Amino acid sequence: MLAPDTPLAGGLALAETLRAAVEGIAVVGVELPITASMGVAICPDDATATDLLLRQADRGLYAAKRLGRNRVARHGDADPVEGAAAPEPTPA
Repeated sequence: MLAPDTPLAGGLALAETLRAAVEGIAVVGVELPITASMGVAICPDDATATDLLLRQADRGLYAAKRLGRNRVARHGDADPVEGAAAPEPTPA
């Protein structure tokens, strides 16, 4: 998703709103939770070239997954974005 002229805080809030909306989706007959992990990058702080900006957002996505999935993160994040849901426990 592109959000022109959106500062970092706004981009993170937008991604968190979308993540929470996805988490609220229920599909009849589907028992598993539906979740989303998202990475956020901002121009020009993270990169100015489109391909590099997308790469930084992709790194944020993988950071979110490393942190437990169903989160919003930026590249290099060690902690999830405040307000992101805790990960679901993995069945043994």
